[in-house]
Amino acid sequence: MQKQATLRQHYVPQGFLRGFSAPNEQSKNLIWVYEKPAGRRPRKVSIRSIAWEPTYYAQEDKQGNPDLDTLEKAFAIHIDQPAAELIRDLRPRPAEVIEFSQDDKSLLAFFIAISLTRIPSFREPMLKFHSRIAQMTLDRLAEQDPKVKEGVEKWGVTAEAKDWVTLTPMVTIAQQVAQSLLQKNWQFSVPEGDLRLVTSDNPVLISTGLQRDPFMGPAHPGTEIVINLRRDLALVCTPKQGYPTGMVFSQSREDTKKFNLGIVRAARRFVFASFHSPEMDMLVKKHASEHQTIKVD
Repeated sequence: MQKQATLRQHYVPQGFLRGFSAPNEQSKNLIWVYEKPAGRRPRKVSIRSIAWEPTYYAQEDKQGNPDLDTLEKAFAIHIDQPAAELIRDLRPRPAEVIEFSQDDKSLLAFFIAISLTRIPSFREPMLKFHSRIAQMTLDRLAEQDPKVKEGVEKWGVTAEAKDWVTLTPMVTIAQQVAQSLLQKNWQFSVPEGDLRLVTSDNPVLISTGLQRDPFMGPAHPGTEIVINLRRDLALVCTPKQGYPTGMVFSQSREDTKKFNLGIVRAARRFVFASFHSPEMDMLVKKHASEHQTIKVD
């Protein structure tokens, strides 16, 4: 019997989100969700119910038939689950170094990179870019062929790319970013006291540091990549040297707030946390107009 396709496909993996789950003796499957739009109050929900879209990784096979979840299952088995287990098992101690095997470091690098490119904030601009190319091609054909021009004008034909065309750049750019991450200095940090880190529907931050160069993409050697890995652990992949790679630092309270502020500002719509806080809700609403995305013009 053929197995039913997985239709609820997460762009932020459930295993990763469990690292930010609300404390609960019975379950690690609940999380607090903050929304940027006004009037939307924080709520505690099941992790399964957030950060997904139906058939998000659907594609077409060589015969043009729909392939709903081959990519979804491949990510789950080979990337998302092992990366979540790796992150969960990290035991950071301030002033000590976290050491990885080369395979584990490569896995985590690609997981971080694909977490940057699999989200709607990446795929939607990429889809618009491909649609513009398709429309330009149609316009050029119409200029060269009177029959095509007649059909376009008569029927109002326009060109639009299918969602699946963004899957190849999603993976190829992630591979480039992962290779860049492996060349950088990895610095971990843990929050102080009772403070906790948050994540979002846009969990990886791109920072150009002091250079402020808008053309520095996520794979640029000078770019810093920041990710809160769990509610009690953050990672910065930086070109800056001076400390052993893998060193663990203690965050000050102000540092933790800055890391969370970066996540809030980058979030597309949702911020996810292990706690309920009116102050966090106010911060999310304050930055409702901000959103990290890519430019493909």
